[in-house]
Amino acid sequence: MKKSEKRLISIVLVIAIIASVLSICATVFAKSQRLILDVLYSDSMDGSEDLNWYIYTPEVSGTYSFLSFNVAHSEAYLFVKESDPMGTNRIYTQLAYSSESPDFAARGQSGVIQFCLTYHLEAGVTYYYTAGWWSSGRTNGTMNVKLVCDEYDDNSIESISLSSGVTYTENTNGSWMTDSTGAQYFSYNLSRLLTNLTVTVHYKDGTSSSVTGKDSIDGNAITYSASQDVTHWYPQTSSLYTANKITVTVLGTSADYDVIINESGLKSVTLKVIDYTTGEPVPGAVVTRENDSQTTGDNGIAIISMKSGNNEITVTDMFALKRTATVVINTSISSIDITQYPIGIVTGDYNSDSVINGKDYAYILKNFTGDVKSREISKFKKQIDFKESSYPALVIQS
Repeated sequence: MKKSEKRLISIVLVIAIIASVLSICATVFAKSQRLILDVLYSDSMDGSEDLNWYIYTPEVSGTYSFLSFNVAHSEAYLFVKESDPMGTNRIYTQLAYSSESPDFAARGQSGVIQFCLTYHLEAGVTYYYTAGWWSSGRTNGTMNVKLVCDEYDDNSIESISLSSGVTYTENTNGSWMTDSTGAQYFSYNLSRLLTNLTVTVHYKDGTSSSVTGKDSIDGNAITYSASQDVTHWYPQTSSLYTANKITVTVLGTSADYDVIINESGLKSVTLKVIDYTTGEPVPGAVVTRENDSQTTGDNGIAIISMKSGNNEITVTDMFALKRTATVVINTSISSIDITQYPIGIVTGDYNSDSVINGKDYAYILKNFTGDVKSREISKFKKQIDFKESSYPALVIQS
């Protein structure tokens, strides 16, 4: 809608008002507060004769609507303060009035007998709204109001584009941390991105304008909002993962910027597998992470590739109860040794039924002799009825 058309609508609206000019004394202001766009205000009312007053000075010219919510039989007036014809006093001139909202459903209001006072406001001019009830049956209650901008005059933006040379690399521009719930996240400095983010506004007339690291462009405010908790980025393998975006808005037009966080590559991790009961190395144990499996040597040691952050691994061998563990890699070093935190597994599941029970004892008696038999019987007594679920949770921090 063109500005001239908006002003014509405003003129028609003023003509339609029964009392188009109402001079009132400033002493009627019982209380007033300055409005902020899109904020819902709740104020008590003493009855149908009471009015609450609100003040607003727009920074940008446009069409604005003053709305009531969940208040039946409500009404609103709009005034501007002007000099009287004699030029000796300041008077309040009524510009508009509303006691109904034909588009209440679209506005999110509860019914048609809410008010929706729509008017074209000029930048820099101070306006005064009043709100109350027109029903004499109202003796007290709460008035809920909100001011919104339907359309700015200068909202001629075609699109917004964003660019930045800033990227983040884990363990270089930030670090892996754990939040209060125990979930892992990558913490980085958001201001490093914002101070280097170039915002380009493309106008409908074919022109464009760009700024870098600023909070305004062509006199209009730029707002930045993150889709996540500011400095938190959860890895894609986490159930908490959401796209890591920064939303940039100018005069109601928005664009998203994808924050680039590079993984620094796989690490070579050396670990050790031991017998859960005796503490002795377990040769031939199989360590698996995703599609990579490695077998321990005679010393119970294996080397396997892991990524930064959380790595879920499983450890087992031919006659053992499988165990899972989480290895957290939080370092930029490419080769990591965690053998000081050995992973214990229960060996002796000779029947592969995922529990140490009488069948395993029978196997020991039948298949072993001498010292080996004595050792296995001793272990069995310590492990009887042990299941895979009996393992305590194991998290190894690098």
